[in-house]
Amino acid sequence: MKAILLVATLVTCAPATSAAEVAPSADGSFTSRTFTMPVSTAMAFRGKSLIDKTDVIVVAISNGDFRTDWFATFFDRRRAIERRMRDKETAVVYLEFKPDGAYRGLSYYFAQGNGCGYCGGNLGVTSTVKLASGRIAGSLKSKDESRTFDVVFNLPVTPDDHGAPLPPDGGAPGKAYMGYHAALVKRDVKTLRPFVSDEMREFLDRGREERQARRGNEIHGQRASGQIGADHQRFQQGQPRGIADRRRNECNEINRRSRPGQRGRELARRRRIDRRGHAVAAALDWHNRIASGEYRQPPNTDLRSCR
Repeated sequence: MKAILLVATLVTCAPATSAAEVAPSADGSFTSRTFTMPVSTAMAFRGKSLIDKTDVIVVAISNGDFRTDWFATFFDRRRAIERRMRDKETAVVYLEFKPDGAYRGLSYYFAQGNGCGYCGGNLGVTSTVKLASGRIAGSLKSKDESRTFDVVFNLPVTPDDHGAPLPPDGGAPGKAYMGYHAALVKRDVKTLRPFVSDEMREFLDRGREERQARRGNEIHGQRASGQIGADHQRFQQGQPRGIADRRRNECNEINRRSRPGQRGRELARRRRIDRRGHAVAAALDWHNRIASGEYRQPPNTDLRSCR
């Protein structure tokens, strides 16, 4: 009877124990100078040591939220974390352990003047970390003048199975990459579109619209410059051209009565075309006013209209 009860107890407790082993956990804090990073999540994976490129187990601890399943798809996980996770608000510290679980060193960067490219050795570091059954677990403590940390974690070591190897030609992924590369070399945006994300397609569309708008402004400016240039030439050559010629005569009469410094200022200012296209609208307005006869005024008009 006792044997039956013992077996029943073991069977009942087994699922709870298994579930507890699966759930990863990390806690503690890491302080460097004036910055303290609370440890909320962590991820363990195999990689290369920063100091000598030997095989190590990396435990990345952070105050952010690790998307472990997503980072597991990357081959270089440390680089992926640096590029895709660490930022001004999300700090990350990398702890390195030997393949047997012994502590080896750490690296981090919080801000300019507050980081460590690689701090090795276990001097002043107390570690209870062990590697067993594909998990790395234990505590790591240290306290000195530059940094203080006390962290505890229990994590599965992320497997390195990235799927079946690709054939020599790269298969479908290789074909897609070569198409993407060829479109970049040819600078062919239309061919490039199927190989990029939806966000990149929107970016390309906005760029095309901006280029079309700039091109339209350039054409508009060239037409305006041609119109005003022709009108300016008629004034300079003194050829009778209806309204333009009458306006020239009126302003000449006013200029003869005015001080020399005021002569021709208004005409020169109104004919001026901003080569960058910012004053095209003003130039067109001046041309249209001449053509419509708006400036057919008597010689005693205000000097400001002919300056």
